[in-house]
Amino acid sequence: MIGETGRLTLTEERGSLQVTVSPYGAQVEIDSEYQGETPLGISLPPGGYHLVVTHDGYEPLIMDITIYDGRTTSLVTNLTPVLMPEPPETTVPPATEAAGWWTALAGAGLLIGYRLRR
Repeated sequence: MIGETGRLTLTEERGSLQVTVSPYGAQVEIDSEYQGETPLGISLPPGGYHLVVTHDGYEPLIMDITIYDGRTTSLVTNLTPVLMPEPPETTVPPATEAAGWWTALAGAGLLIGYRLRR
């Protein structure tokens, strides 16, 4: 482009990416380089990029995106919480009062029998 002063001015083609995910504060990497936390707006040269959005306690969002000259590519979504596995169910037989009394009675009987033999 030739300006009013007769000089040639070069402009770099740029597009933008807007990343808005819930929960806020997710970390954004583009082509394996940290770019910031959500919500995030960034200017990029046109082309394809590999996007990774992560947040503790949530599944990572991994996708390929394309940035176009003069346009904004927007990503608005919710991250999926990591499902915690259920703890294994423990099988403990129910303790009843009767079982405790029988044990105490048997122990007392053995103790009395032992003392009577002496």
